[in-house]
Amino acid sequence: MNTNASPIVPDVSVVLISYNDATRLPRALAALQHQSHQNIEIIVVDDASTDGTSELVAAAAAADGRIRQVVLTANSGGCSGPRNRGIDEARGKWVMFCDSDDEYTHDGVAELMRAAEQSNADLGCGVAERFYLRESRGYPWRPELHEPRIMSTIMDFPDLIADTISVNKIYRRNWLVETGIRFPEGLLYEDQLFTMEVFTTARTIVVIPETTYRWNVAAESNQQSITQRRTELRNVTNRIEINRRIDAFLTGIELPGLTAIKGSKFLTHDLPASLAAVLLVNDEEAAPIVEVLADYARDIDMDLISEIPPINKVAVGCLLRGDIAGIRNAMRYLRWTYVIDTPITTEGERRYWGAPIDLAEPALLGHDARWWRDVTELGLQSEPFARQRLCHLLIEFAVNGDEVTLSGSTVDPFAMLDKVVAVNFVMLQGANAVLARLPMAWEQVDVNRWTWRAAGSFTATGLDRARIGQRGVFGVELQTGTDVNVRTVHMGRMSEPKFVMAWPGRFFGRASGLTIHPSRRGTIAWRSSPSRAQRIISRILGGGRG
Repeated sequence: MNTNASPIVPDVSVVLISYNDATRLPRALAALQHQSHQNIEIIVVDDASTDGTSELVAAAAAADGRIRQVVLTANSGGCSGPRNRGIDEARGKWVMFCDSDDEYTHDGVAELMRAAEQSNADLGCGVAERFYLRESRGYPWRPELHEPRIMSTIMDFPDLIADTISVNKIYRRNWLVETGIRFPEGLLYEDQLFTMEVFTTARTIVVIPETTYRWNVAAESNQQSITQRRTELRNVTNRIEINRRIDAFLTGIELPGLTAIKGSKFLTHDLPASLAAVLLVNDEEAAPIVEVLADYARDIDMDLISEIPPINKVAVGCLLRGDIAGIRNAMRYLRWTYVIDTPITTEGERRYWGAPIDLAEPALLGHDARWWRDVTELGLQSEPFARQRLCHLLIEFAVNGDEVTLSGSTVDPFAMLDKVVAVNFVMLQGANAVLARLPMAWEQVDVNRWTWRAAGSFTATGLDRARIGQRGVFGVELQTGTDVNVRTVHMGRMSEPKFVMAWPGRFFGRASGLTIHPSRRGTIAWRSSPSRAQRIISRILGGGRG
């Protein structure tokens, strides 16, 4: 179905795609309707939704003549089909894309169109902001790529190919039609091939530093976006297929050096993003993911591997060996704020990732284990005890009233934890202010690993209750005779049978107002209503009457 177009020729056609997202679509639609530049058409391509999306869009189109509704008869299974249909339907001089769970900033359309018009560009690029809905906070995505510039070829600034998002850009429609560039259908990560083709084909590219697009991230949502569902094997196989197609495309064009830049991007971005999935699955589920990624990584130029950061090189080496546990250790460092979940071996001035036995691994692709595991550049042992980046993994966690039962383990990277005299599970405001403690038993199980466990109730500290905030995390506090180390605790694999997801949304009683949730960095976070914070803490932490 295609509703009639307005007789007024729009400056910009915005293709807004949606599938069974009637809850979030109105937010995206409203952001477009209220753009500072009003002469636009909004082409809503409904990918055969069954949740009332069609009726919602029809009502909006009846009230606003700039909205056009296109309903596909069969679901396409991805973003490419609806976007391509939107290109075909577009009438504006310029084309832009939007997803139903995201939104444009108020001046997003105006700023991109103005820059493209003034520079006579085929392609304009703005900044996308990753906006975490739970935190109500946004973070510009790769702002270093978006210094203002006008380019006659992508080789003027080839690093821009790392901006693989299609929705923070504006495209000259006639140019898209002439080149025939379209999104690859039937595959995820379609943006990567599409943006590579437009970057290398555009006659002029303009880049602006303004934030034009808000990429909403809802960590707890059951409607995770495609890029957030990395644990699915299809995501990994599609990512690799897209990379193979990009490789084939680059082979056919004459832009020396771009292949190497793309390869480095894969090693430092795409590969870690896919490898992070092994943090969330068991070994059986991780094995096919590792196999698919290793099959592609084996053909990567060793010169590129030698130039990537040390911990990325460790991850590649573990991948090529099929070492799932080793991949997890490297990914915890990369994804969990640089925590160390492995012994560090010292030989003279050099530091190696792993125990001495790991350095006896057979050579791989012409390099010995020390070459693959050398992490001296990270400066891991130079920090004092209070700042050591220890990795605390929570294995069990259960709540019964005010009683908590928990257990976990900690790797001792530098064999120094035998000096610890007290261990507490702590509730933190922010990342370091201790609100409450629960003493734990502490036991060494081998040279580089300790376990901890507790069963009991928290005891509040003397922290002024007026400073109690709205959110925080749980952590482990280690005390020696003179120093204290406090680090957040991270979840073990969510598929781990002993990890009890014991919170249905409330903690220490339904009336407490305190919720517990896994955070985007693998920590265990808590959040409370600010108006009830004092009463909550006095109730659940045994700190007296509030």
